Amino acid sequence: MQNKLPKIMTTKTITFKSKKIKTFGYLIVSSLFVFTAIFFLKEKPFIGWLSIVFFGIASLVFLIHLLPNSNYLKIHQNQIEIRTLYKSNFVNKKDIADFGIAKISIIHVGNQFLNYDKQAVGYNFTESSSKNNALGKINKNISYYQAALPDNYGYKPDELVKILNDWLK
Repeated sequence: MQNKLPKIMTTKTITFKSKKIKTFGYLIVSSLFVFTAIFFLKEKPFIGWLSIVFFGIASLVFLIHLLPNSNYLKIHQNQIEIRTLYKSNFVNKKDIADFGIAKISIIHVGNQFLNYDKQAVGYNFTESSSKNNALGKINKNISYYQAALPDNYGYKPDELVKILNDWLK
């Protein structure tokens, strides 16, 4: 990891790409559900069609995710570009206060608590940022960060946080 840090300081732009293996697995599983749902059409048409539509859309999203340049994190000198499914979101360096590890530990579903330990790279906006809004404040109450990256791009969250905080300095 240490040999990657100086590259950010000497290069004007660095790109982190999503790892595709997990997405490919999701594509296979959702496609299998579509094919399985075809057999439900005669016996339970509503469930069959509902499954085909839901998992068909999921398969399409996973397929788009696998296409080149559909998802990445690009660090420029004065901003980051977060691209997901070909839609880019730019955040200026001056709008970001800090990066850290956002943790979502428990999800309440119905009357049950599901233990869910997800770590993502989160970031807070500066007080003067136009992106510092009510939704961000709600997010901060849940995960201590106003926003989060959609992926860790093949890095452990703490490694990516270190890289991004070094860029922020």
